[in-house]
Amino acid sequence: MQAKYFFIFPTIFLATTTITSLQHPEKLTYNDYMQLKKQHCFTGYTLQSKKSFLYLYHSKEGTSITYVYYDKLPETLTKHEKNLFLPHTETISNSSRKIYVMHHGELPAKDSHALKRFFRQKKLFTEKKRNFTIPQNPNIMNTTEISNYLKNHMVLFYTSEGLSNIWNYDKLISKIGINPEEFKQNPEIYCKIIVNNIKKIYSIFKQHCKEALITIPTNAHLALATIVKKTNSFLCTDNIDLLHEKTGLKAHRFWKQKGKSGLSAEFLREIDAVISIGLDKDMYAFLEWYKIQNPQGKIISIDSKQPTYLDNEDFFIKGNIQEILPKIANNF
Repeated sequence: MQAKYFFIFPTIFLATTTITSLQHPEKLTYNDYMQLKKQHCFTGYTLQSKKSFLYLYHSKEGTSITYVYYDKLPETLTKHEKNLFLPHTETISNSSRKIYVMHHGELPAKDSHALKRFFRQKKLFTEKKRNFTIPQNPNIMNTTEISNYLKNHMVLFYTSEGLSNIWNYDKLISKIGINPEEFKQNPEIYCKIIVNNIKKIYSIFKQHCKEALITIPTNAHLALATIVKKTNSFLCTDNIDLLHEKTGLKAHRFWKQKGKSGLSAEFLREIDAVISIGLDKDMYAFLEWYKIQNPQGKIISIDSKQPTYLDNEDFFIKGNIQEILPKIANNF
């Protein structure tokens, strides 16, 4: 499959963002792409325990880290280390709680935007996600079956970090040197570690984001572009690398919208299935929202391991995304 990137051709095709129905693609110029790049390139990663919250954030404004500790700082911190935190009060449902905030990055330490982002991200984690603690048995599907399904059904593709490996959460956390489970179990120990290594963590995260934004589309991105155009499907993502745009598709982004994903209930009821690609968890509670609006709708997951949001009525295609999507594209 020949790569067709925005920097080779003067125009690329844009899948419409109309959310009431699916439309044919329209053109997007290079200048339009650069404008999208300015608007969309931001991301956030989170680590959370009962006593602390670490939020790594990147946008066009810069890169920053916000670390929040609840109630009372550990006694193991020195006076100097405690003074690096700014005290605030968090109020939820008339209940107040003391929090201590440390911020490092391009934005000033006392900038209120950092705290607003923290509260916004924390609210996201309180929304109900689609998750089954007891393993389910979804129907197994192959590439031929899904190809036939796509020819006769209206679908919405939903891509996540599993498609764009450079943004992989586990890889980033490994680079930083934090074990998520230990972070949950030993917040006091990690508090001292983060306080004394926040500049190093910031540097690693900033480089991670820089590398991600100069990557080119993978074979899976190119194959998905072919599939979406041939089937006139809809494309959503929570990735910020704009790799879909580099293949000629503009993806609808959940975090850019207000409310439940920005997609209307009427629109979701028209969608026969959401095909998730590289999505390990229902991070934005979109799949839960979809199932509420369309109980008969199906979820089809394409991934290397079965995610926890599939039930017995859903479908699963197990394997390497970089191999599966080109096989599907070859059927069109």
